[in-house]
Amino acid sequence: MKQIHARNFSGGYGEIITAAILWGLAGIFAKKIVGMSVRNIIFYRVTFAFLIILIILLVSGNMDKIKLKDKKIYLVLFSVLQVATMLTYFISVLNASVSVAVLLLYTAPVYVTVFSPFLLKENPARRELMALALSIAGIVIIVDPAKLEFSYSVGIAAGVLSGISYAFEILTSKYVGQSYTGYTQA
Repeated sequence: MKQIHARNFSGGYGEIITAAILWGLAGIFAKKIVGMSVRNIIFYRVTFAFLIILIILLVSGNMDKIKLKDKKIYLVLFSVLQVATMLTYFISVLNASVSVAVLLLYTAPVYVTVFSPFLLKENPARRELMALALSIAGIVIIVDPAKLEFSYSVGIAAGVLSGISYAFEILTSKYVGQSYTGYTQA
């Protein structure tokens, strides 16, 4: 029984848990950085991630995983959306709060529900539409429109944009995922 759990953890669950922890900590670390612009934060974050992935692929002998096939323009779009997501997310973290920025980033499924009928020809179920309405109401309550001073408003707007760009990132990834693994997309 233990072997099954260990295999599942290393086979994908571990990667998801690690990614969730690292992505969750990103906002906290960004909030603690003093005197560095959002562009610099993103530059160093992407550079370190690139180097780590490159080293892992080199050491494991899996460089063939990043071989490009078709849908190359969508990989470029995916990259642009990742940068847009990071940029707007970190602007939200620095101008609002980590909790609000994370909340607004993870509204992406709400936007996926809105855009998937148009882009993926998937019709949302009635249940998903009710969840959409409840999510939007919850966002308004948690964001607290009464606190909308300029800096906080910039953070809220950036957070909403991070959720929207992340939604398009998810939709693009789903489309490109037919040809490319997650490693190749990264």
